[in-house]
Amino acid sequence: MCWVFLSVFFSALIGCSFTPRGYANQIASQKEWQSIKFSSGDFVLHGFHGDFSSKENTLVVYIGGDGHAWKNRWTPSTDPTPWNPIALRLAVQTPEPKVLFLGRPCQFTTHETRTGCHPKYWTSHRYSQEVIDALDEALDQAKVLARTEKIILAGYSGGGVLVALLSAQRDDVTHFVTIAANLDLDAWVKEQGISPLSGSLNPADFAVKLKDIPQAHLVGEKDFIVSPAILQSYLLKLHKPLITQWVVIPNYDHQCCWVDSWQELYVKYLMIQTPKQIHHPSLVSDQK
Repeated sequence: MCWVFLSVFFSALIGCSFTPRGYANQIASQKEWQSIKFSSGDFVLHGFHGDFSSKENTLVVYIGGDGHAWKNRWTPSTDPTPWNPIALRLAVQTPEPKVLFLGRPCQFTTHETRTGCHPKYWTSHRYSQEVIDALDEALDQAKVLARTEKIILAGYSGGGVLVALLSAQRDDVTHFVTIAANLDLDAWVKEQGISPLSGSLNPADFAVKLKDIPQAHLVGEKDFIVSPAILQSYLLKLHKPLITQWVVIPNYDHQCCWVDSWQELYVKYLMIQTPKQIHHPSLVSDQK
């Protein structure tokens, strides 16, 4: 039996029969979630979902981060599936009747379902219109399967970019939620000192459409991958958003400690209800 300690999750897998896809399947099966596939454009998108049998009319959909996008600073990976699927680990804790984790293009695929997977779709074009359209089509299919009319979108890290872009082009999103998300790409690439994502869309450029959509954003005070300043840059461009909540949480970083405290955070900020309105464009800290 292999014991994998999270503190050395990415380096201490010696002797273990482990794949990122297998780990995701294990997380889902422990909660009796089912796997699902969507044929969307040139891609096959993989996901997991809970029980769809209730009469709830709203589907909560999680989208994860950029995953294992790069082998090193210069070389894209051959498989962008995340080694630590935080968004899935959040999704399975969500106390709502109908919940779906929707994988991004080329993540969690098998050899047979790895269609359309050019490395640009997890590097320069990771937030491109092609990616948005594939996710958009999958959401339409998921609504039919779940028998729902409305959706709530929740995105972790780069998944937050995607849920914002999806919300800007759909009319069935009641509200969207981001966790540690790089919502202003221009500010983010500048802060990180990386090349611009030439084929990607920037949520901050869709401020006119997004400012009237209820939204909530959580970011860690000690996050050096997506700092609170990136969220602030996005919020300032919204210019008097209708209904927006944002919270900087002390002692949290990009990975710690969202999974451990997600049930409490979800009930506090993200339940199926409209996020409360905050009228000033400045960041606040949750000291509780």
